[in-house]
Amino acid sequence: KEHVVWWEAGAQPPQMLADGEVVMTSAYNGRLFNAMYKENKPFEIMWGPQVFDIDTYVVVKDSPNQKAALEFLKFCTSAEALADTTNYISYGPLRKSSSAFVNPDILPHLPTAPENFKTALTYDTNFWADNADDLTERFNSWLA
Repeated sequence: KEHVVWWEAGAQPPQMLADGEVVMTSAYNGRLFNAMYKENKPFEIMWGPQVFDIDTYVVVKDSPNQKAALEFLKFCTSAEALADTTNYISYGPLRKSSSAFVNPDILPHLPTAPENFKTALTYDTNFWADNADDLTERFNSWLA
């Protein structure tokens, strides 16, 4: 316990690595990618097992711009649009069909690249809904 260094903001893990404060950390892959390829930091991402979660969009029923919202969703969830996002941040598109449109130089650095995704774990919302209170209590007892 005395060797654990906690972080609260996404910019902290790459900075702690760069400063030598830690030798390994959990982190958002986009932050590490930037540190590695824009700031030339000597880091390496260990992909397995990574934990992935799925984001969702919601359109409020009977909203005044529902048609435009649905058109936007159709566009932004297309294979091409999801692939294009990887040109700006190294977050992998969740559609397998997007891989064909991803820059081949970027693909190996994405969490959803086939080789990186082999051992990925799905964040289990139901598990945490059922067990978060008990596990939080156990964790806090361990910390004390």
